[in-house]
Amino acid sequence: MMLEAKKNRPTCELITAGGFEEETKVASSQGSDVEQLQLSHEEADTRIILHAKAAYMDGYERIIVSCRDTDVLVLLTHFAVQLSGELWMRTGTRQERRYVAVHDIQLTPTMQRNILVYHAVTGCDTASQPSEHGKKTTWKVFQQHGALLDDLGRGTLSESTIRSVEEFFCRIYSPASDETNINDVRCRMFQKGTNDQE
Repeated sequence: MMLEAKKNRPTCELITAGGFEEETKVASSQGSDVEQLQLSHEEADTRIILHAKAAYMDGYERIIVSCRDTDVLVLLTHFAVQLSGELWMRTGTRQERRYVAVHDIQLTPTMQRNILVYHAVTGCDTASQPSEHGKKTTWKVFQQHGALLDDLGRGTLSESTIRSVEEFFCRIYSPASDETNINDVRCRMFQKGTNDQE
């Protein structure tokens, strides 16, 4: 993570975590006290958010996260409203470098609240995408029906939450219908496939 334009210091600071013999070690190129950033959480994707928040609280106005991981972009997008200043993600290859202005990404409050859930259920580092439906298709459903994911991952998993998520997947697999039962959608898809083969 690169930090720029601290109010009282016009230099850059590079903070690194992980990759050291001691897994909780954090180091700063400027010798800043980064002890509060030492934690035993192994997942680097979520640690980046903690580092960004600490940098903003320390007075930095621009943060550039160098990463090519979509999971990190989704996390930055979700937490951008809790951070202040400019938040950028540097991605791409050495020959074709790109900068994403995360602070300029505009989502509805429902989408902002549920983008992590959306990403988890439609394909991320640890979960595969719905069969034959990529991010473009599922994003359209999310834009229209994102509220169906409101309660997933928040508290106890209730029957109501299960039904809402089931309806979200029905919208993915059968966007033109009002079906809310995934078994009905499966049955109709199977029958259609059988009829197409005859």
